[in-house]
Amino acid sequence: MNNTEKLHQAFAQGLSIPVNAIHTDLAYQGITAWDSMSHLFLIAALEEAFQIQIETEDILEMSSYQRITAVLKKYDVTI
Repeated sequence: MNNTEKLHQAFAQGLSIPVNAIHTDLAYQGITAWDSMSHLFLIAALEEAFQIQIETEDILEMSSYQRITAVLKKYDVTI
């Protein structure tokens, strides 16, 4: 599984949405499934998928698909 597939699986798992609902325009509170609680589930799924520990300041910055991919680069995860 490549990193894009891992990212999409993490989104699907964290937000409890189907993989085919994931797109680059997703944003926090842009869909009902992405609220404050599911955001924490998403972060946990990302940490597990990529075997990283995301810092609090980065978690707060991760408010969209695009920002998540940018933050993941800090952790040497290229999408």
